[in-house]
Amino acid sequence: MSVKRKILFAFFCLLVVAGGLMAFQNLWPYLSRKADPIPVASPPKEAPNEEPPPVLLIPESEAEAPASEEGPAASGLPVGSLVITKERQAYADTSLTLVIPELNLTCPVYDGTTAEILSLMGAGLYDYAQLPGEGNRNTSMAGHRNTRRNGVITDKAPFYYIDRLQEGDYLYLYNEEAVYRYLWEFCVVVEQDDWSMIRTAGYSCLTITSCHPIGISDHRIVVRGVLDGIFPYSADFAFLVNVTGTV
Repeated sequence: MSVKRKILFAFFCLLVVAGGLMAFQNLWPYLSRKADPIPVASPPKEAPNEEPPPVLLIPESEAEAPASEEGPAASGLPVGSLVITKERQAYADTSLTLVIPELNLTCPVYDGTTAEILSLMGAGLYDYAQLPGEGNRNTSMAGHRNTRRNGVITDKAPFYYIDRLQEGDYLYLYNEEAVYRYLWEFCVVVEQDDWSMIRTAGYSCLTITSCHPIGISDHRIVVRGVLDGIFPYSADFAFLVNVTGTV
């Protein structure tokens, strides 16, 4: 190789090295930066009823406090909170029964909302629910919207038709002592991780949650009723179908 060619080759190599150094300098901030973590989606829930961590434990004496003039928390519970009471913790499994005449539905209310409990095809009481009664009590529960048989969605679940309830419909809870009657207030669909509907509402209500849409658990359908009467229980109690309907 001639001297001239050697000089040109060396010059070319210098240009290549210089260009590589400049490119590396420009890329270094990106190469040295730690990779951003990839968001991990929450695993799908067969029934969107996994509860958030406990927020508050109210002593039983405080939960039973009489109404005051300080605000709507007549039972002594804070409004807008997820509350665990000793009264709820002492709940006897299936001691409450849910009746929705408009849906021809009668089902037991179980203690908890685990997948195993909800597979019994009743309603499951949230740990954060308050038992029915007057005051600031949100008796919140969950249940399945559908079942599957041979891969086909069926309506053999408590709350398949829960979206059909409307103004004037009654919902009931009863035990051996009393019947608690609730009047339908609203039906909404919320995000799967929206727990606002089971917080204390400042009044006595019944809140039912289930999967939405049917067969999918990425949202919740929520139906709420407002307590409008407490009656002594009797085996022949007349459960009304609708405010404007018949017995």
